[in-house]
Parts: sequence; C-alpha cells; structure tokens
Amino acid sequence: MEGARAAGVAAAVEVARQVLAGGGDALDAAEAAAVFLEEDPAFNAGTGACLNAEGEVEADASVMASDGRSGAVAALRGVRNPIRAARRVMERTDHVLLAGEGAARFAAEEGLPTADLVTAESRRRYREMCTALESGGAGEGLRHLARGRDLARRAAARARTGDLGGTIGAVVRDDRGLLAAATSTGGMWMKLPGRVGDSAVIGAGTYAAPWGAASATGHGEGILRLGLTRRCVDLMRELGAQEACRRAMDEATSGGVECGIIAVDGRGGTGDATNGWMPTARWTG
Repeated sequence: MEGARAAGVAAAVEVARQVLAGGGDALDAAEAAAVFLEEDPAFNAGTGACLNAEGEVEADASVMASDGRSGAVAALRGVRNPIRAARRVMERTDHVLLAGEGAARFAAEEGLPTADLVTAESRRRYREMCTALESGGAGEGLRHLARGRDLARRAAARARTGDLGGTIGAVVRDDRGLLAAATSTGGMWMKLPGRVGDSAVIGAGTYAAPWGAASATGHGEGILRLGLTRRCVDLMRELGAQEACRRAMDEATSGGVECGIIAVDGRGGTGDATNGWMPTARWTG
C-alpha cells in the first residue's frame, strides 16, 4: 500500500495548493487535504478506516487554527467526512468536542453527507483479526490491544472487515501567516466501542499556535499522555519545525510511545519525524 499512500499524499498537497491559490486560507487548505485523504481507502480515516471490536467504524477528527479556533468529533459513526464535522463544531457551536451519538446528530442537522465507511477490504482484514484472536494469536495491528480481546472474540460471529492504513494529517501556513492543522482517523483495530484516541483531542493529535502547527499519528493513548502536538508546537517558539519534531520524537521515544508527527512553523519551515511507527510521507510546496 505504500505506493498508493505516497500518491494519495502528493495529490492531497496539490488539492491544498489549489485551495490557497483560489484565495482560501490555511484552515480551508488543511480541511480540503484531509477530506481528500478521508475519501482515499488507502488510509485509516473516513472510507476504509479500521474497525472496532464490533466491526464498526468510529471516527475521531480535529482541526485547529493558529488564532485559537478549534473543533473536534470523537467516536463518530456514519459521517462521510469527519473532518468537516469537526470544523462545523468549531464554527457553529460554543464547544470544542462533540462525541458519539450527539456528534452524529449534530452532523445530520448540519446536512453533512452520511456514508457506510466500511469497505470490502476492511471487512476482510477484520475477519483475519477475529480469526487471530480466536486462535490466541495477537495478529498484526493488535499490539496495543489487551482488555478488549474478550469483546473482540464475542464480536467474531458478526465479523465484518478492515485494512491497515495510517491516520491522516495536514499542516498548512498561508501567505497571510495563518497556520492550521487537521487530523482524522478510525483509531486502532479492535478497539473497544467508544474508545477515543489522540486525533480528537486538541493538544494531543492536533495543535496550532502563531509559531507552529502539528499533527500526530501513532499509539493514541501514548500521544494523549504526552500531549505530543502541544509539546512540539511549544518547542517551535524557539526552534524550527524540523528540530522541534526531532526533539518531540526523542521525548516520545524516551516515554516508549510509538508515533510520528508533521509540523510547520511560523516562518513556513516544515518538519517530520517518526520513531518506527510508520514511514511519514510528506510533500511540501
């Protein structure tokens, strides 16, 4: 899948570039890139996202701009583009985060398109994982699963499916100096229903300030404990994006957290780092 993901990231950058060229700001561009990747089944976000222990997609997403505006959704089912729902929370409510059924109702009231986000490939992968659990094996992608295994075994009789992919993120600086970050994911395979990871949490999976913006991927529980993107952005008060990413990743590695991060600083410099979670595909322009 690596070639497909690289092509998807390159195309998403071009989508964002066109938004900026057309007069959109950094937030518009970050959202557009995220929407494009949510609709690409090569990634673990939107269509084709991984499945929880009951064989359903529960999506987490968040957006933030460097002027402090932010919005997020968690454990959201049946909405085609969770990142759009996150932005609507930011723009149309007094809240930052809506979750579960309430988030779904809000998205419906906003007229956002619904969709079955489960693909044939994700159903196949889900069955593989159920088989691995029933036979006592861990299965690829289940390294961080522990107490949820019994539930996953019970869900095996109702198995539907899923494919390994990656959380998607976008960070943008526009020519007016606004910075923005957007992050979207289906979370981790076989997670307990209702589990929320870092991608829905401002300061964990997504963060932006006048001096930097960052988006993270990896083991959500660890990223939550670290407040990884807030830490990376704080480092950009004095450091460029690449050095801030490197230092944040060193701290994550010291804490035993597998993850990756992308960032842009207030001068337009970009950075990325990973400690083995997965390759970080990045294009800039």
